[in-house]
Formats: sequence, C-alpha cells, structure tokens
Amino acid sequence: MRQDEGQGAGATLANFGAATSWADVAAQSHEAKRSILNFFATALGSAYDPAITAALRTLSPFSGAATSAIVGRPERLDALGAAFVNAISANLP
Repeated sequence: MRQDEGQGAGATLANFGAATSWADVAAQSHEAKRSILNFFATALGSAYDPAITAALRTLSPFSGAATSAIVGRPERLDALGAAFVNAISANLP
C-alpha cells in the first residue's frame, strides 16, 4: 500500500486497519505466539543486566503505587515504570 500525497500517515494506518479481516489476523497466530515467547525469554534473560538495575534504581523514587511486575525480578513499579523497564529488558541483546 502506498501513502497518497494528500493522505497522512494516521489515515493510511487507519485504512490498513479497517481493511484487515480476522482471517488475516488468524493467519499470523503462530508468529504472534513466537513473538510473545521471545519477549518473555529475552526479558527473563536480561532481568539482572546492569542496565535494568540502573533503570530500576532511577525510576523507583518516582514510581506511584507499586502495582505492576518487572519480568524476572521481585521489584514492582507503577504501570508506566514497569512497562518501560520490561520494554528495556525485552530489547537487550
């Protein structure tokens, strides 16, 4: 699909989403499972990486109610902080 010059990126994405059927989504279920497994495996493997420890040390004083888990660690942060640390952890080599 090519983005028309008069159409913004948001409209292009919306058109793509509107044209997608459940059959298109179901065809990708195996890849989705692999992606989720990869996310958690990588997050667990890097849970005690120095970058994660530093991120937790930096974010903890600013966290709201500690309601959300950090994958592979006992610490908890607010939802935004936990999502950020989990994203870092899942994307480390």
